[in-house]
Amino acid sequence: KAMFNLSSKSDYGLLLLSLLAKKQKNQFISLSEIAGESGLPHAFVSKIASQLAKAGLLKSKEGAMGGYKLGKRPQDISVALAIEALDGPWQPTKCEYNDEVCSHRDICPMTDNWQKNLKEKMWKVMENFTLKDLLSSNLS
Repeated sequence: KAMFNLSSKSDYGLLLLSLLAKKQKNQFISLSEIAGESGLPHAFVSKIASQLAKAGLLKSKEGAMGGYKLGKRPQDISVALAIEALDGPWQPTKCEYNDEVCSHRDICPMTDNWQKNLKEKMWKVMENFTLKDLLSSNLS
């Protein structure tokens, strides 16, 4: 069982960014083409692409020759930026973003210092790992 999981939205968002980076020839790619190649539902790809465009990670163009392309160079798009654009601030544990006060807070080792240190270190890794790195690791 995985200790660290991305949401489906972030997972597919990184896939979408990767597909566009591989096709990057300064041309717009239609959502239909992206959905067809990825096997993801068109509506889901549309929602993800819209959020990534709103965050400046994609550029969009309407019309017959429209679609999406990267809004930044692959080396300027970090995994952290993509995750935050799609899911908001990243939290390593459910209790950190839950509005309810955890009943185990006083005895849980994941609160306070440990929680803060884990979050900061993992976020730093994600900030330093770019789309370019992701593509390079996929090719080897």
